[in-house]
Amino acid sequence: MYAEFFGLTRTPFSIAPDPRYLYLSRQHREALVHLEYGASESNGFVLLTGEIGSGKTTLVRRLLEQLPSRVEVAYLFNPDLTPEAMLCAILSEFGVEIAGTSTTREALASRLYRYLLSAHTRGRRVVVVIDEAQRLSAVALEEIRLLTNLETNQCKLLNVILVGQPELRDALMRPELRQLTQRITARYHLGPLTLDETRLYIGHRLRLAGAPGRIFSPAAIRLIQRRSHGIPRLINQICERAMMGAYARGRREVSVSLVHEAVRDLAGLPARGKAMGRPLLLLLALIAGGGAFAWWAGRGTGPERPVNISVAFPQWVVSASAAGPARELLRLWGVAPTPGDSPCRSAGLQGLACLHTEGDLALLRLLNRPAALMLVVGKHRVTVIVEHIGASHVRLALAPGIEREFSLAVLEKYWYGQMWLLWRPPGGTVLLRPGMRGAGVAWLRRSLGMPGHARDRFGTALEKAVRVFQQHVGLATDGIAGPRTLIALRSRLEPLAGPRLGG
Repeated sequence: MYAEFFGLTRTPFSIAPDPRYLYLSRQHREALVHLEYGASESNGFVLLTGEIGSGKTTLVRRLLEQLPSRVEVAYLFNPDLTPEAMLCAILSEFGVEIAGTSTTREALASRLYRYLLSAHTRGRRVVVVIDEAQRLSAVALEEIRLLTNLETNQCKLLNVILVGQPELRDALMRPELRQLTQRITARYHLGPLTLDETRLYIGHRLRLAGAPGRIFSPAAIRLIQRRSHGIPRLINQICERAMMGAYARGRREVSVSLVHEAVRDLAGLPARGKAMGRPLLLLLALIAGGGAFAWWAGRGTGPERPVNISVAFPQWVVSASAAGPARELLRLWGVAPTPGDSPCRSAGLQGLACLHTEGDLALLRLLNRPAALMLVVGKHRVTVIVEHIGASHVRLALAPGIEREFSLAVLEKYWYGQMWLLWRPPGGTVLLRPGMRGAGVAWLRRSLGMPGHARDRFGTALEKAVRVFQQHVGLATDGIAGPRTLIALRSRLEPLAGPRLGG
């Protein structure tokens, strides 16, 4: 709606990591150079860190787009895995079949070593990229270090790129990880955008969306930079809400007052002089009532005392991978949690995979799977399960046995785009890209009307078919069948395979 009002061909400030919108500030150019070095020259680890929303994942997507064909990449974005599961995921990314073989750590490492030797003989470089690496356990980090011991007399056979939030740097300072730290050959930390960079960033995205002229006043941009602290994702959120506010008032320019209003709206604060909406009061009342806090925090299933919201919430920052919502998603898929394992590991034992991503209602409808959503209500962060989406309302599970319907407008007001869901990867492979082979590629070919065998390679024709499907459903047309593409394809072709959000 507002895009057409401003003469745009598309919405310019989506928080999805779309490489088409990547603005290469000085820092982002330098960070991309470090990633390219890690994929083509380094004989060790490359480390990229930055705050949430600083553009790390978008840079990784750009890297994957421009790598030469001689570089083979395994891209892991769910590192909450045991060493054995991580080795299985890496082998699967490279199209190495492991069905019917031993899955001990030693056997899997041996399979990977043989594959790396074969790739080296063929003149190919092999790289593992691990996103959200701050979630890696010390045991998993040590396993990754051991993988870099695989070498010939001349060179290392495997390069590793670790991408994560600032706490990853702190984790690597632990004494038990000093051997890994010594192998980091390049590191870069993405800081916030300056005022000039913020101005250029906003202009860059507006131009790509077809803006015919200036939309944000200079004073509005200064306020956006100050209130976003130069974090690109926050800049996107503020700009999006401010443009919606301008559209609602029929204004062609975004002013300082509209930015102030957008910031208050994103913070969950009522407009000046207005009371808090009834749906929000209901939501807070339900959460503050008996048991909801304990359920989402994953502290058990027995009866709980009511939680004092003013005491509990300041110490409670719930992520989209919180144990409570994860267990509820397992239940919806008919999976019982495995004692001592994380929900993702429990799901993995049943052939499921975890996806922690960001998007909007359009993406949620496209994926069509129940998801845990993090709502930001004032200073509080609340994780709920979306179980159904209709034309104008959504059904949320707020606690065991407590389900309520809210309008889509209420959901959009307090949901910033983070979602966590389960899905079933075809052939056990969570990302299919050109050059790969295996059961996952065979499934992809069949699903896109291109009969083939598991020995067939992911070639140019299949890449073109993937791009056509991505364009048809509104995904980034990169020709890589990642989780979003695979989930959307499976949801359309196999309507009875797993729980759904709609018909």
